[in-house]
Amino acid sequence: MKIQLSKVCFGLPMKSFFMDYTVSKKRELPVVKEFVIRLIYSLTTTSLETIQDFFGLTNKEMLAIVDDLQEENLIEWETGKIKLTYYAMSKFTEEDGNLRPTFFEVTDEASPVEFELYSFRMLSTDVRRSGSQDFSVSLNLPDECYRNLLNKAQSAFDTNFNLFRELVLKEDVFSEIKELYKINQVSNRFDSTLPLEVEYFVDTESPNILKMEYVSNTVDEWDESKTMFSLMDSTIQVDTKKDQYDSFNEYLEVSNDPFLLQYWDESTKTLNIKGLVNHYENSLTRLNDDTFMLIGNLYTENNRDIILGRLGTIFENKQDNSGLIWLTNAESKTWGKTTDLSKLVDGIYSLFDKRKKTSKVVLGMVCESYQESIIQRNNFWKLSDAELMDLPARFGGEDAEFMMIPGIMVASLFHLQLDDKRDISFPVGYVSFESKFISKISNKFLDWITHQPKYNDYLEKKDTQEDQKVRSKYLMPILQQGTLNPKLY
Repeated sequence: MKIQLSKVCFGLPMKSFFMDYTVSKKRELPVVKEFVIRLIYSLTTTSLETIQDFFGLTNKEMLAIVDDLQEENLIEWETGKIKLTYYAMSKFTEEDGNLRPTFFEVTDEASPVEFELYSFRMLSTDVRRSGSQDFSVSLNLPDECYRNLLNKAQSAFDTNFNLFRELVLKEDVFSEIKELYKINQVSNRFDSTLPLEVEYFVDTESPNILKMEYVSNTVDEWDESKTMFSLMDSTIQVDTKKDQYDSFNEYLEVSNDPFLLQYWDESTKTLNIKGLVNHYENSLTRLNDDTFMLIGNLYTENNRDIILGRLGTIFENKQDNSGLIWLTNAESKTWGKTTDLSKLVDGIYSLFDKRKKTSKVVLGMVCESYQESIIQRNNFWKLSDAELMDLPARFGGEDAEFMMIPGIMVASLFHLQLDDKRDISFPVGYVSFESKFISKISNKFLDWITHQPKYNDYLEKKDTQEDQKVRSKYLMPILQQGTLNPKLY
């Protein structure tokens, strides 16, 4: 069984160029002209009368043909007779056992063409449209990839002209003969990024081994050798493996997770992933119809379907409570770097009654500087229905993540670090629609947030009044809907 842990979209730098070039392509002679040429070739030299009698041409028709053939430098006169020029003689080639004249003409053409900058491979329209680059991790390329781009583009276009015709122009390269005669000029157009979305997963046979594959079949065929995978790995590499013992205990204390403690191995001080995955595969991780285990980020397709499916049923009956609080894992290099994030946010937001003040989505994240706040805004600016709020610390420990709609739902995850150098965690936790779980975590979070010693408000606009800050305007009203003691604030 395959269990998806996360999706990540990587942005591969690419560049568009404008190519001005000349091609030579096969030119078909009119039938009569071709057979006149073939007759002269077979006779070596001949008279006008012989040609005219053979084809039954009038004097006017014969003179018109001769004028055209002379103008095209295909025939010449010698002692009163006609023979083929050296140019015409050199164009005879064998086709199906017969000798036929084959002529080419040159024409100027121009077209835009895109190359990715890592291996300088040409990009087809299908590959470029394979995903959205709204949420992506920028791939780190060596400096050399950005040097001598015009020369690289010219060389790559020259070498892969038939591939360009096939992939970009969608021409039939087998039936239409066309060759690149020369490149006249190469000019820059624009820089962009190519979205390459991959999914990270484990399977039940080897749950401790992180695997990856492309989401798009088009991209998978394009990068058949998976040369981009090593570049992706190096971009999201983490320095060291950390001790998660204290972090796990802090998570358990806050989350009331009904599942994870039974998989804790005290001797290794880590979770028994093999046992956990085995139970998950065999549907043995359900406390009841309202509380069950989740594996993978909350926005992965399976978890998203579970959450939105259940919430959709709940909100069919008009709910007094609304508003989402999501205490994210945004400090990770890879968290939320996929359009699946917006699918979950937009899906939940669409259920709320927009007339209510509490019908908002608040993303809480640790932010330690103005510079970091700029990065976070750039990361999530496409989430137009979400308000960003910076927190001084991570609620539930540095590896915890929580999502709550007070009074309706709570979900929590612990981001277990695998024995892997990549910044891809093994998120595992639960989702519950039971009031006992929802109220406990809502009250713990309310108590925690009201007793924080300091808020830097890096994500707030300068000079924002206290009552207009996200914390006061949205988060507290949403949170107080499902708490037992709203007077704490």
